[in-house]
Amino acid sequence: MLFISVSLVCFVAAVSASNLEDASDVEISQFDTAPAEDEFSRPTVRVPAKKFSGPSHMQFYSEFCVKFSSSEVSYAYTLCPFHNLTQLDLRVGDAPDIIIGTWQGWIVENNTYMGWHFYAGDPCNGVSREAKVMFKCGSNNSIVSVSESEKCHYLLSMQSPSFCNPDALLVYPFLPKDARNKWDVLETQKARGQINKQAYDELLHLLFAQHGLVLTEDDKDVYAEIVEKEEPKKFDSLETCEKEFHLLKQENDILKSMSSKDSLQNLEEQMAQLRVKQLEDETEGRHMREGIDYDDYRAHGLDYQIKQRDL
Repeated sequence: MLFISVSLVCFVAAVSASNLEDASDVEISQFDTAPAEDEFSRPTVRVPAKKFSGPSHMQFYSEFCVKFSSSEVSYAYTLCPFHNLTQLDLRVGDAPDIIIGTWQGWIVENNTYMGWHFYAGDPCNGVSREAKVMFKCGSNNSIVSVSESEKCHYLLSMQSPSFCNPDALLVYPFLPKDARNKWDVLETQKARGQINKQAYDELLHLLFAQHGLVLTEDDKDVYAEIVEKEEPKKFDSLETCEKEFHLLKQENDILKSMSSKDSLQNLEEQMAQLRVKQLEDETEGRHMREGIDYDDYRAHGLDYQIKQRDL
């Protein structure tokens, strides 16, 4: 289907032997060398980065972080390929790094690796930040530009000598043999008219997804569930918020009063009693508003059933 030329094979061999080994020496001042894992402190991420997938001659980027800032913007950006992308507000002293996204796959177009996709970053106006880093041929390894294509969605351009040879960015030659065979079948079916272009594109995307190359809709659904669980608790009224605050304050007072020899069971019992008391107060208040005599319920031994029903 796709013919791998002798020049491409030679290029790959040369890249493996020399070019990519020397690439880390190009404009080394632009990089922060990533130390060993136990010595390297990364910002806390909501969703971990995917494991590396793709052409092995691109994996060396995982050893470095590229920084970008300029007098025209108020932010500094740190791109750690195959890890994460962060933003720092230079106007705020001791500001924490904001995670724009963690690496979740490649941007693939026309059988070519065009860039990296960073996804599931920190919250921003009700959505999660994300970014696309597009490749550009250049004489050194650096970020050329940063912009917001839309609110909380970032577009970066990164240049590198490794992006200058289009053969090195082809997808097909560097896939496992079984994946290339499946791709060959799709090409044959499309050529014979057995599948149309839409079906071909969807099946090819599925093939990429099976090998961890691209971000999928299923990935987005899983990440959305993780992010949703992290959303702060919301209150429908100021009264509800004040009640929850009062309860948390009481629980905090209990924790402070507990001595080191008090058992966890005693602590749990006190917490449970506090919650039941709050529930009784809320239930009685509701019944009073509804004209129900709560004492009459107690007289008939129904307070336990009420508590159970309202729990």
